[in-house]
Order: sequence, then structure tokens, then C-alpha cells
Amino acid sequence: MKRVLQRLALLLPTVSPTAVLTLALLAQAPASVSLAVCASPGSSGAGGTLTGVVNTYFASPATASVAAGATSLPLGTVSGAATSIKAGDLLLVIQTQGAAITTTNSTAYGANNASGRGATAVAAGRYEYVTATGAGTAGGSVPVTATINAYSASAASTSAGRAQYQVVVVPQYSSATAGAALKAKTWDGASGGILAIDVSNTLTLSGTVDVSGQGFRGGGGRALAGIGAATTATNADYVNTSTLNVHGSKAEGYAGTPRYTFTTGAAGIVDNSTPNGAANPQGYPGSTTTVPGDTARGAPGNAGGGGTDGNVPGNDDNSGGGGGGNGGTGGLGGNSYGNNLAVGGLGGAPTPFTAARLFLGGGGGAGSRNNGTAGSAESSGGSGGGLVFFRAGTLAGSGSVLSNGGVGVQPVNDGGGGGGAGGSILVYAAASTATATLSANGGAGTDADTATTNEPHGPGGGGAGGVVYTNLSTLGVSAALGVHGATNNATAKTGNAFGSADGTVGATSTALTRAQIPGVTPADACTPGSTTPGVTKQQQNVTTGTALGTGTITVKPGDTVRYVLTASNSTFKTQTAFVFRDPLAATLNAPASGTLTCPDGTTRSVTLGAQTVSVNLISSCGQTLNPGQTASLNFTTTVR
Repeated sequence: MKRVLQRLALLLPTVSPTAVLTLALLAQAPASVSLAVCASPGSSGAGGTLTGVVNTYFASPATASVAAGATSLPLGTVSGAATSIKAGDLLLVIQTQGAAITTTNSTAYGANNASGRGATAVAAGRYEYVTATGAGTAGGSVPVTATINAYSASAASTSAGRAQYQVVVVPQYSSATAGAALKAKTWDGASGGILAIDVSNTLTLSGTVDVSGQGFRGGGGRALAGIGAATTATNADYVNTSTLNVHGSKAEGYAGTPRYTFTTGAAGIVDNSTPNGAANPQGYPGSTTTVPGDTARGAPGNAGGGGTDGNVPGNDDNSGGGGGGNGGTGGLGGNSYGNNLAVGGLGGAPTPFTAARLFLGGGGGAGSRNNGTAGSAESSGGSGGGLVFFRAGTLAGSGSVLSNGGVGVQPVNDGGGGGGAGGSILVYAAASTATATLSANGGAGTDADTATTNEPHGPGGGGAGGVVYTNLSTLGVSAALGVHGATNNATAKTGNAFGSADGTVGATSTALTRAQIPGVTPADACTPGSTTPGVTKQQQNVTTGTALGTGTITVKPGDTVRYVLTASNSTFKTQTAFVFRDPLAATLNAPASGTLTCPDGTTRSVTLGAQTVSVNLISSCGQTLNPGQTASLNFTTTVR
């Protein structure tokens, strides 16, 4: 329904104190209301059974800064389902990486503050839905409705790994079925890892939607020969550089990307030196400005630490990598072979998650390694789980959504890699008939030296459980821990933890509310083509006893004038952010109070006291404005 503007206007604005005034309601001049913010619900049509990658991903430029309240987003490279953005598209903006960390070569390495492994300097995880108000292409920018959060992209520095955001185009289906062939584009260090759809009517879960292992990548396992007699590294290291042939690689997480990563299911290890910058191929900061570092047991943010080798000269006393973190903490990697030192990678820390702040699961760190097949990815850590955002009018079906942490590559006899952490899942529906399950479980750490040779090496630590939010208490939810790997020793040939530990359980909630999801309103609350409920405004000269109506009234200074604003929700869906707002003419005194009639028919006395009348229906009544309901505001004022 087209919004009809109504406002007060004095037809004779210049008068003496005793003059008679004519006060009219102009058809173009309304009382206004603040409504649900919608994109273009159903504009993608009936999706049928969804297959493959349905989202388009725009990485942030290498350096970019977007302030809160921005109405334009810079766009980097594009990948996924399409190549451009058009007006009316629903976009998900998320700060994927960004955090300052402690860089000392100590147990505090990777913490987000100087005193411990907390999370007080993390920009990552913030997200919101916005609407494109125009077209956008890679290398340019897209105009959008004003952002809630700030977003930024920057190269690694002396106190932080690289920061980056991504912009994801979210299909707006009228109805759809999500099945086993639906997936995200795997996170590649710049974009991806996210599956997001909006459905105005029914979303049916059929089969298993799986984004397991599509999040932050595990540390890349490499066969290294050690550093001989050099003293630039020790078996007490928490951080060192990957240019030295010792220690296992740290994993990837919200605090940055190391030089060497492994993606669960991919062939080989990725060298990230180019995106990290040729002048400084290390992705994580180190203990000094000249020796940044991507290896050893310190855990940056939610990424698992790599195994610190127990014998630096030969890199042959191999320990395990730590598990990744998200809803919980990753498990500790196992001890070093031979000298049995507790130098396995630390587990990634929990993320500072909320329903409005969600993360990809942290990768597991690599175990230290000197043997194995040349060029293989043995001892690599598992990748974390991806991110799922499903919003629908009704959820149906008995399928499942998985965002579990991945498992690394089993070594022949060296240190095992840590398990990836479970990812994050947010499922909101206004109604449900579903009996589905949502799982963001941690991945297992890999075993180390399973032969009965009495030569135990450090197994990988288990990945942490992830994060699950939904408003549907009938769904099954899980964020279970990932178990540690095992090895052998003289007293127990099988099943020995050898210092490695499980991850911890993640977090689940079935108390999600629509208001907790930041930005553009879910499609179920918006009817295609509608922008506002109908609003009428009536006036009456109480002093002279004229009838209440929408016509012209005659007043003089001192007269009392009554106004009634009525909102009628006949075609629009439930309003969760409804505000009566009416700027009054300057020749009227500010009204002191008024009476609000709530949608359920009860009344409330409300304080006004300003020239612009503003009443929030939700905070004043504690009620939404549902289809078929009305609400009204009645107040009086006097003419000056």
C-alpha cells in the first residue's frame, strides 16, 4: 500500500494574537510510522529443490573502511552463483576476520588481551542484513540501506592478522526445499563458508544440508628437517616463523590466516604468502616486529596452535596440533615423541558469540612432522565448520543441517593435527512443523603412530563444539565436543591420549527472537509489494465542539485541538518496530500526554511533551501490530 503523507499546515501562517485561524489536514502531509525494513521478499521465486551453491560472495577489497551508518559498501572479487547485485537484493554483510592479539612468546600468545585468553579486541563476527538500493559489481561498490555496524579490511600488522569482511547475496524465495546437494562455497581465505537463504513461506528440510569443514582452514602439515645447531628457535616456543624448518603450523581463525593452510577434502596445502603480502608472508604477528610467526603452539584467537617440536635441531620429537575453537575451547595437542614434553598446540579460544555475532569454526593446528610421504598433507589440522543462516515463514521436513568441524590428515608416525571446531547455525521461522536436527559438532584430532612400535607421538587435540541458535524448541540441536586422537606407549599400545585433550562442548539456544537478528526484517514479516499499513489522522476543535474528522477546522489562540492517529494493518504482516511519529505545526503547543489504544484494545497513558509526537507501540504496549489489527493514539493540544 502506498504511503500517504499527512501533516498539519496553517493556511494563514502570519496572524495577530486574536485572529481566527483555519487549520487543515493536507492530503500530502501525514502522521508517519516507522516500520519493518524489508528487501524484496519472494523475488527469487519458488526455489524448488535447491542444489549447489546458491549464494554470491564478494570479498572485501584488500583495504577498505566502512563506518556505521554507511550507505555504500566497497566490493572486491566475486565468486559463487552470480556476478552482480541489483536493486532490491538482500545482502548479508559480515566481518569474517579482524582482531588484535597478544604477540609475546608465551602462553598468552594469541589472546585478545594482555592478561589472558579472553576476547576484548575482536572486530570479527559482527553481521547484519541490508538491502541493495542499486546495482553493484566486483571492483566497484553497491549502495545499500544504512549499516548498523562498521566494517574494515586491512593487511596484517605487528599486533593483528589481516582483517576482512564479505558481502553475500541472499536469495529471497517464496518457497524452497533444502536438501543434500545444497552447500556453501568453501571458505578460501577471502570469502565463502556461508550458506544463507530467506524464504517468505515454507522452507522444507529434506536430506542433509552439510557445510562441515567449510570454515576456517586447518594448519598445513609439512615435513621439516629441523634447524641443526641454530638457536633461533627452542622447544619452549609459542610462536616462530614458517621460514625456519621446525614446528607445526598454526591454523586459520578470526584473528588471521597463516602462510600454510589445509582445507579438509582438498588435495595438498595452500601457500597464502601472496595474499598475506610478499614483504611479510607470515599471516600472524610474532614476538618482535622483525620475526612475525605462523608456527608453534600459541593459539591466535579461535585457531588451534601448531605443535612445538620437542627437539628443535632435528624437528623429530613430534607433538600434536591444538583443536579449533568456537562455542567452546579446542583441545590441547599431545606431547612430543621421545622426551615426552607437554608442548602440543594450544586449543583455539571460544569466540565472543551472540545471536548478532557469529563465526566460522576455527581450524585445527598442524602437528610437527619430519617424516611421511614427501609433498603430502599428513599431520594437517581439520577445517572448522561453516556458517548457516536460514530464515523462513514456516519450517517443515525432517532433514538435518550440519556444520561440524573437519578432521585433518592422518600421519604415518608423526604428530597428529587438531580437529576443526564446529561452525555456527542460525535458523529462524515464524512457524514450524519440522522435526529436523541442527548440529555444529567439533571434529576429532587425528591419531599419531598407531603401529605397535612403542614410539608414541603427540595426537591432535579435539575441536570445540560450535554455536546453534534457533527459536524452535522442537528441533534437535547439538554442539558436541570433538575427541582427541590417540597413540601408543609401553603400557598402553592403543587408545593413549599422550597429553592430548578433547575440545569442550559448544553452545546452543532455542530462545532466539526475530529482534536479535540485526538488519533487514526476515521475509516472513513482509508481504511483497507492501511498504506500510494504512494510517489516518483526524482532528477536532474541542473548544467549539466541531466533529472529529479529516476536514478543515477553524481555531483561534487558546483553543483546544484534539488529534487521533489510527494505524490499520490490513495487508502488511506483523510489525515488530512500529512507531507513531507526527511533527506538529509551530503554532501548536507541545502536547503533554496522550492515550494509546493497543492492538488488543487495552489503553495506556503515554507521555509526549515534544513538538514532534513519537510513541513506540512495542515499548508502550508490549505488543506487535498483527494482520487485521489496529492501534490508535489520541492527544490534545492548544493553539498559541
